[in-house]
Amino acid sequence: MCFRCFAIFVLAVVFFASCGEADNEKKEKKVDKIPEVATDSIVEEEVVPEEPSQLVKGLEIIDKDGRKSQVLFEYDEYDRLVRTTARRNGGGENVCNITYRDGTIICEDATHKLTITLDSDSCVKKEEMISERENFVMRYKYKSGKLSEYINEADCGNQYFWDEGNIAKVFEHSCDESFSYDTVMYKYSDIVTPNINILSFVGESGSLPTAGSVAPRGIVSHFMPSESTVNVYNDAGVVMGTTISKYDYTTDEYNRITGIAYSIRFGYDGNFEDYGKVTIRVEY
Repeated sequence: MCFRCFAIFVLAVVFFASCGEADNEKKEKKVDKIPEVATDSIVEEEVVPEEPSQLVKGLEIIDKDGRKSQVLFEYDEYDRLVRTTARRNGGGENVCNITYRDGTIICEDATHKLTITLDSDSCVKKEEMISERENFVMRYKYKSGKLSEYINEADCGNQYFWDEGNIAKVFEHSCDESFSYDTVMYKYSDIVTPNINILSFVGESGSLPTAGSVAPRGIVSHFMPSESTVNVYNDAGVVMGTTISKYDYTTDEYNRITGIAYSIRFGYDGNFEDYGKVTIRVEY
């Protein structure tokens, strides 16, 4: 092969090799430009609905005569009760403010001041009530973390007997000379007690929150009662009267109490009269 022909051959090889590399680069660039293909394998994150509040925000109470009352509840950022507003039978409004301090809780309205003192386990150990009509001091004692005695300075008070997480029986010593003592026996539903001691707000005296609503540890039953029986005895141990209360509940899909209806019967020697029915509507 002549030198000129060889040179032409080498140039041709180099040219085609360069074209091949250029073509490969173009193909690679084209491949880079191909968009990603969406697939059906992408699974959207499931949105779990938020659980509704378990804090009772209000009660509407209808007594046996059809009169309506309302109690509203307000909470702080720690879900602690800080204010109650009671409107009784279309009458005036009573507001109670609750303050939490180190070892004490103060519930105060226009005419009452209730100071609750806690022990090192955050259980109530003392209540002091100061009002226009009465002053008293009540002390709490516990056994195995459950309330066992609730007594005042005159040694009048109650003894509590528990069945696991529920109060089964209360033995009440009376300071009233008209009778000696009484007992309260409870049966229970399968409805869990909410954060508010609802039944304590029923009646004209239920404007101030009790310890069961602001410091319930060791003093409130786990379940709501289905029935309570109160027997009042004289000094000879003879029953002077009996009151029976029965409770029915309605709940929502989250097992929160939405309504309570309870009937009251009282009597003596087996003869009972119906006191009437009270209904409560619960709001969250």
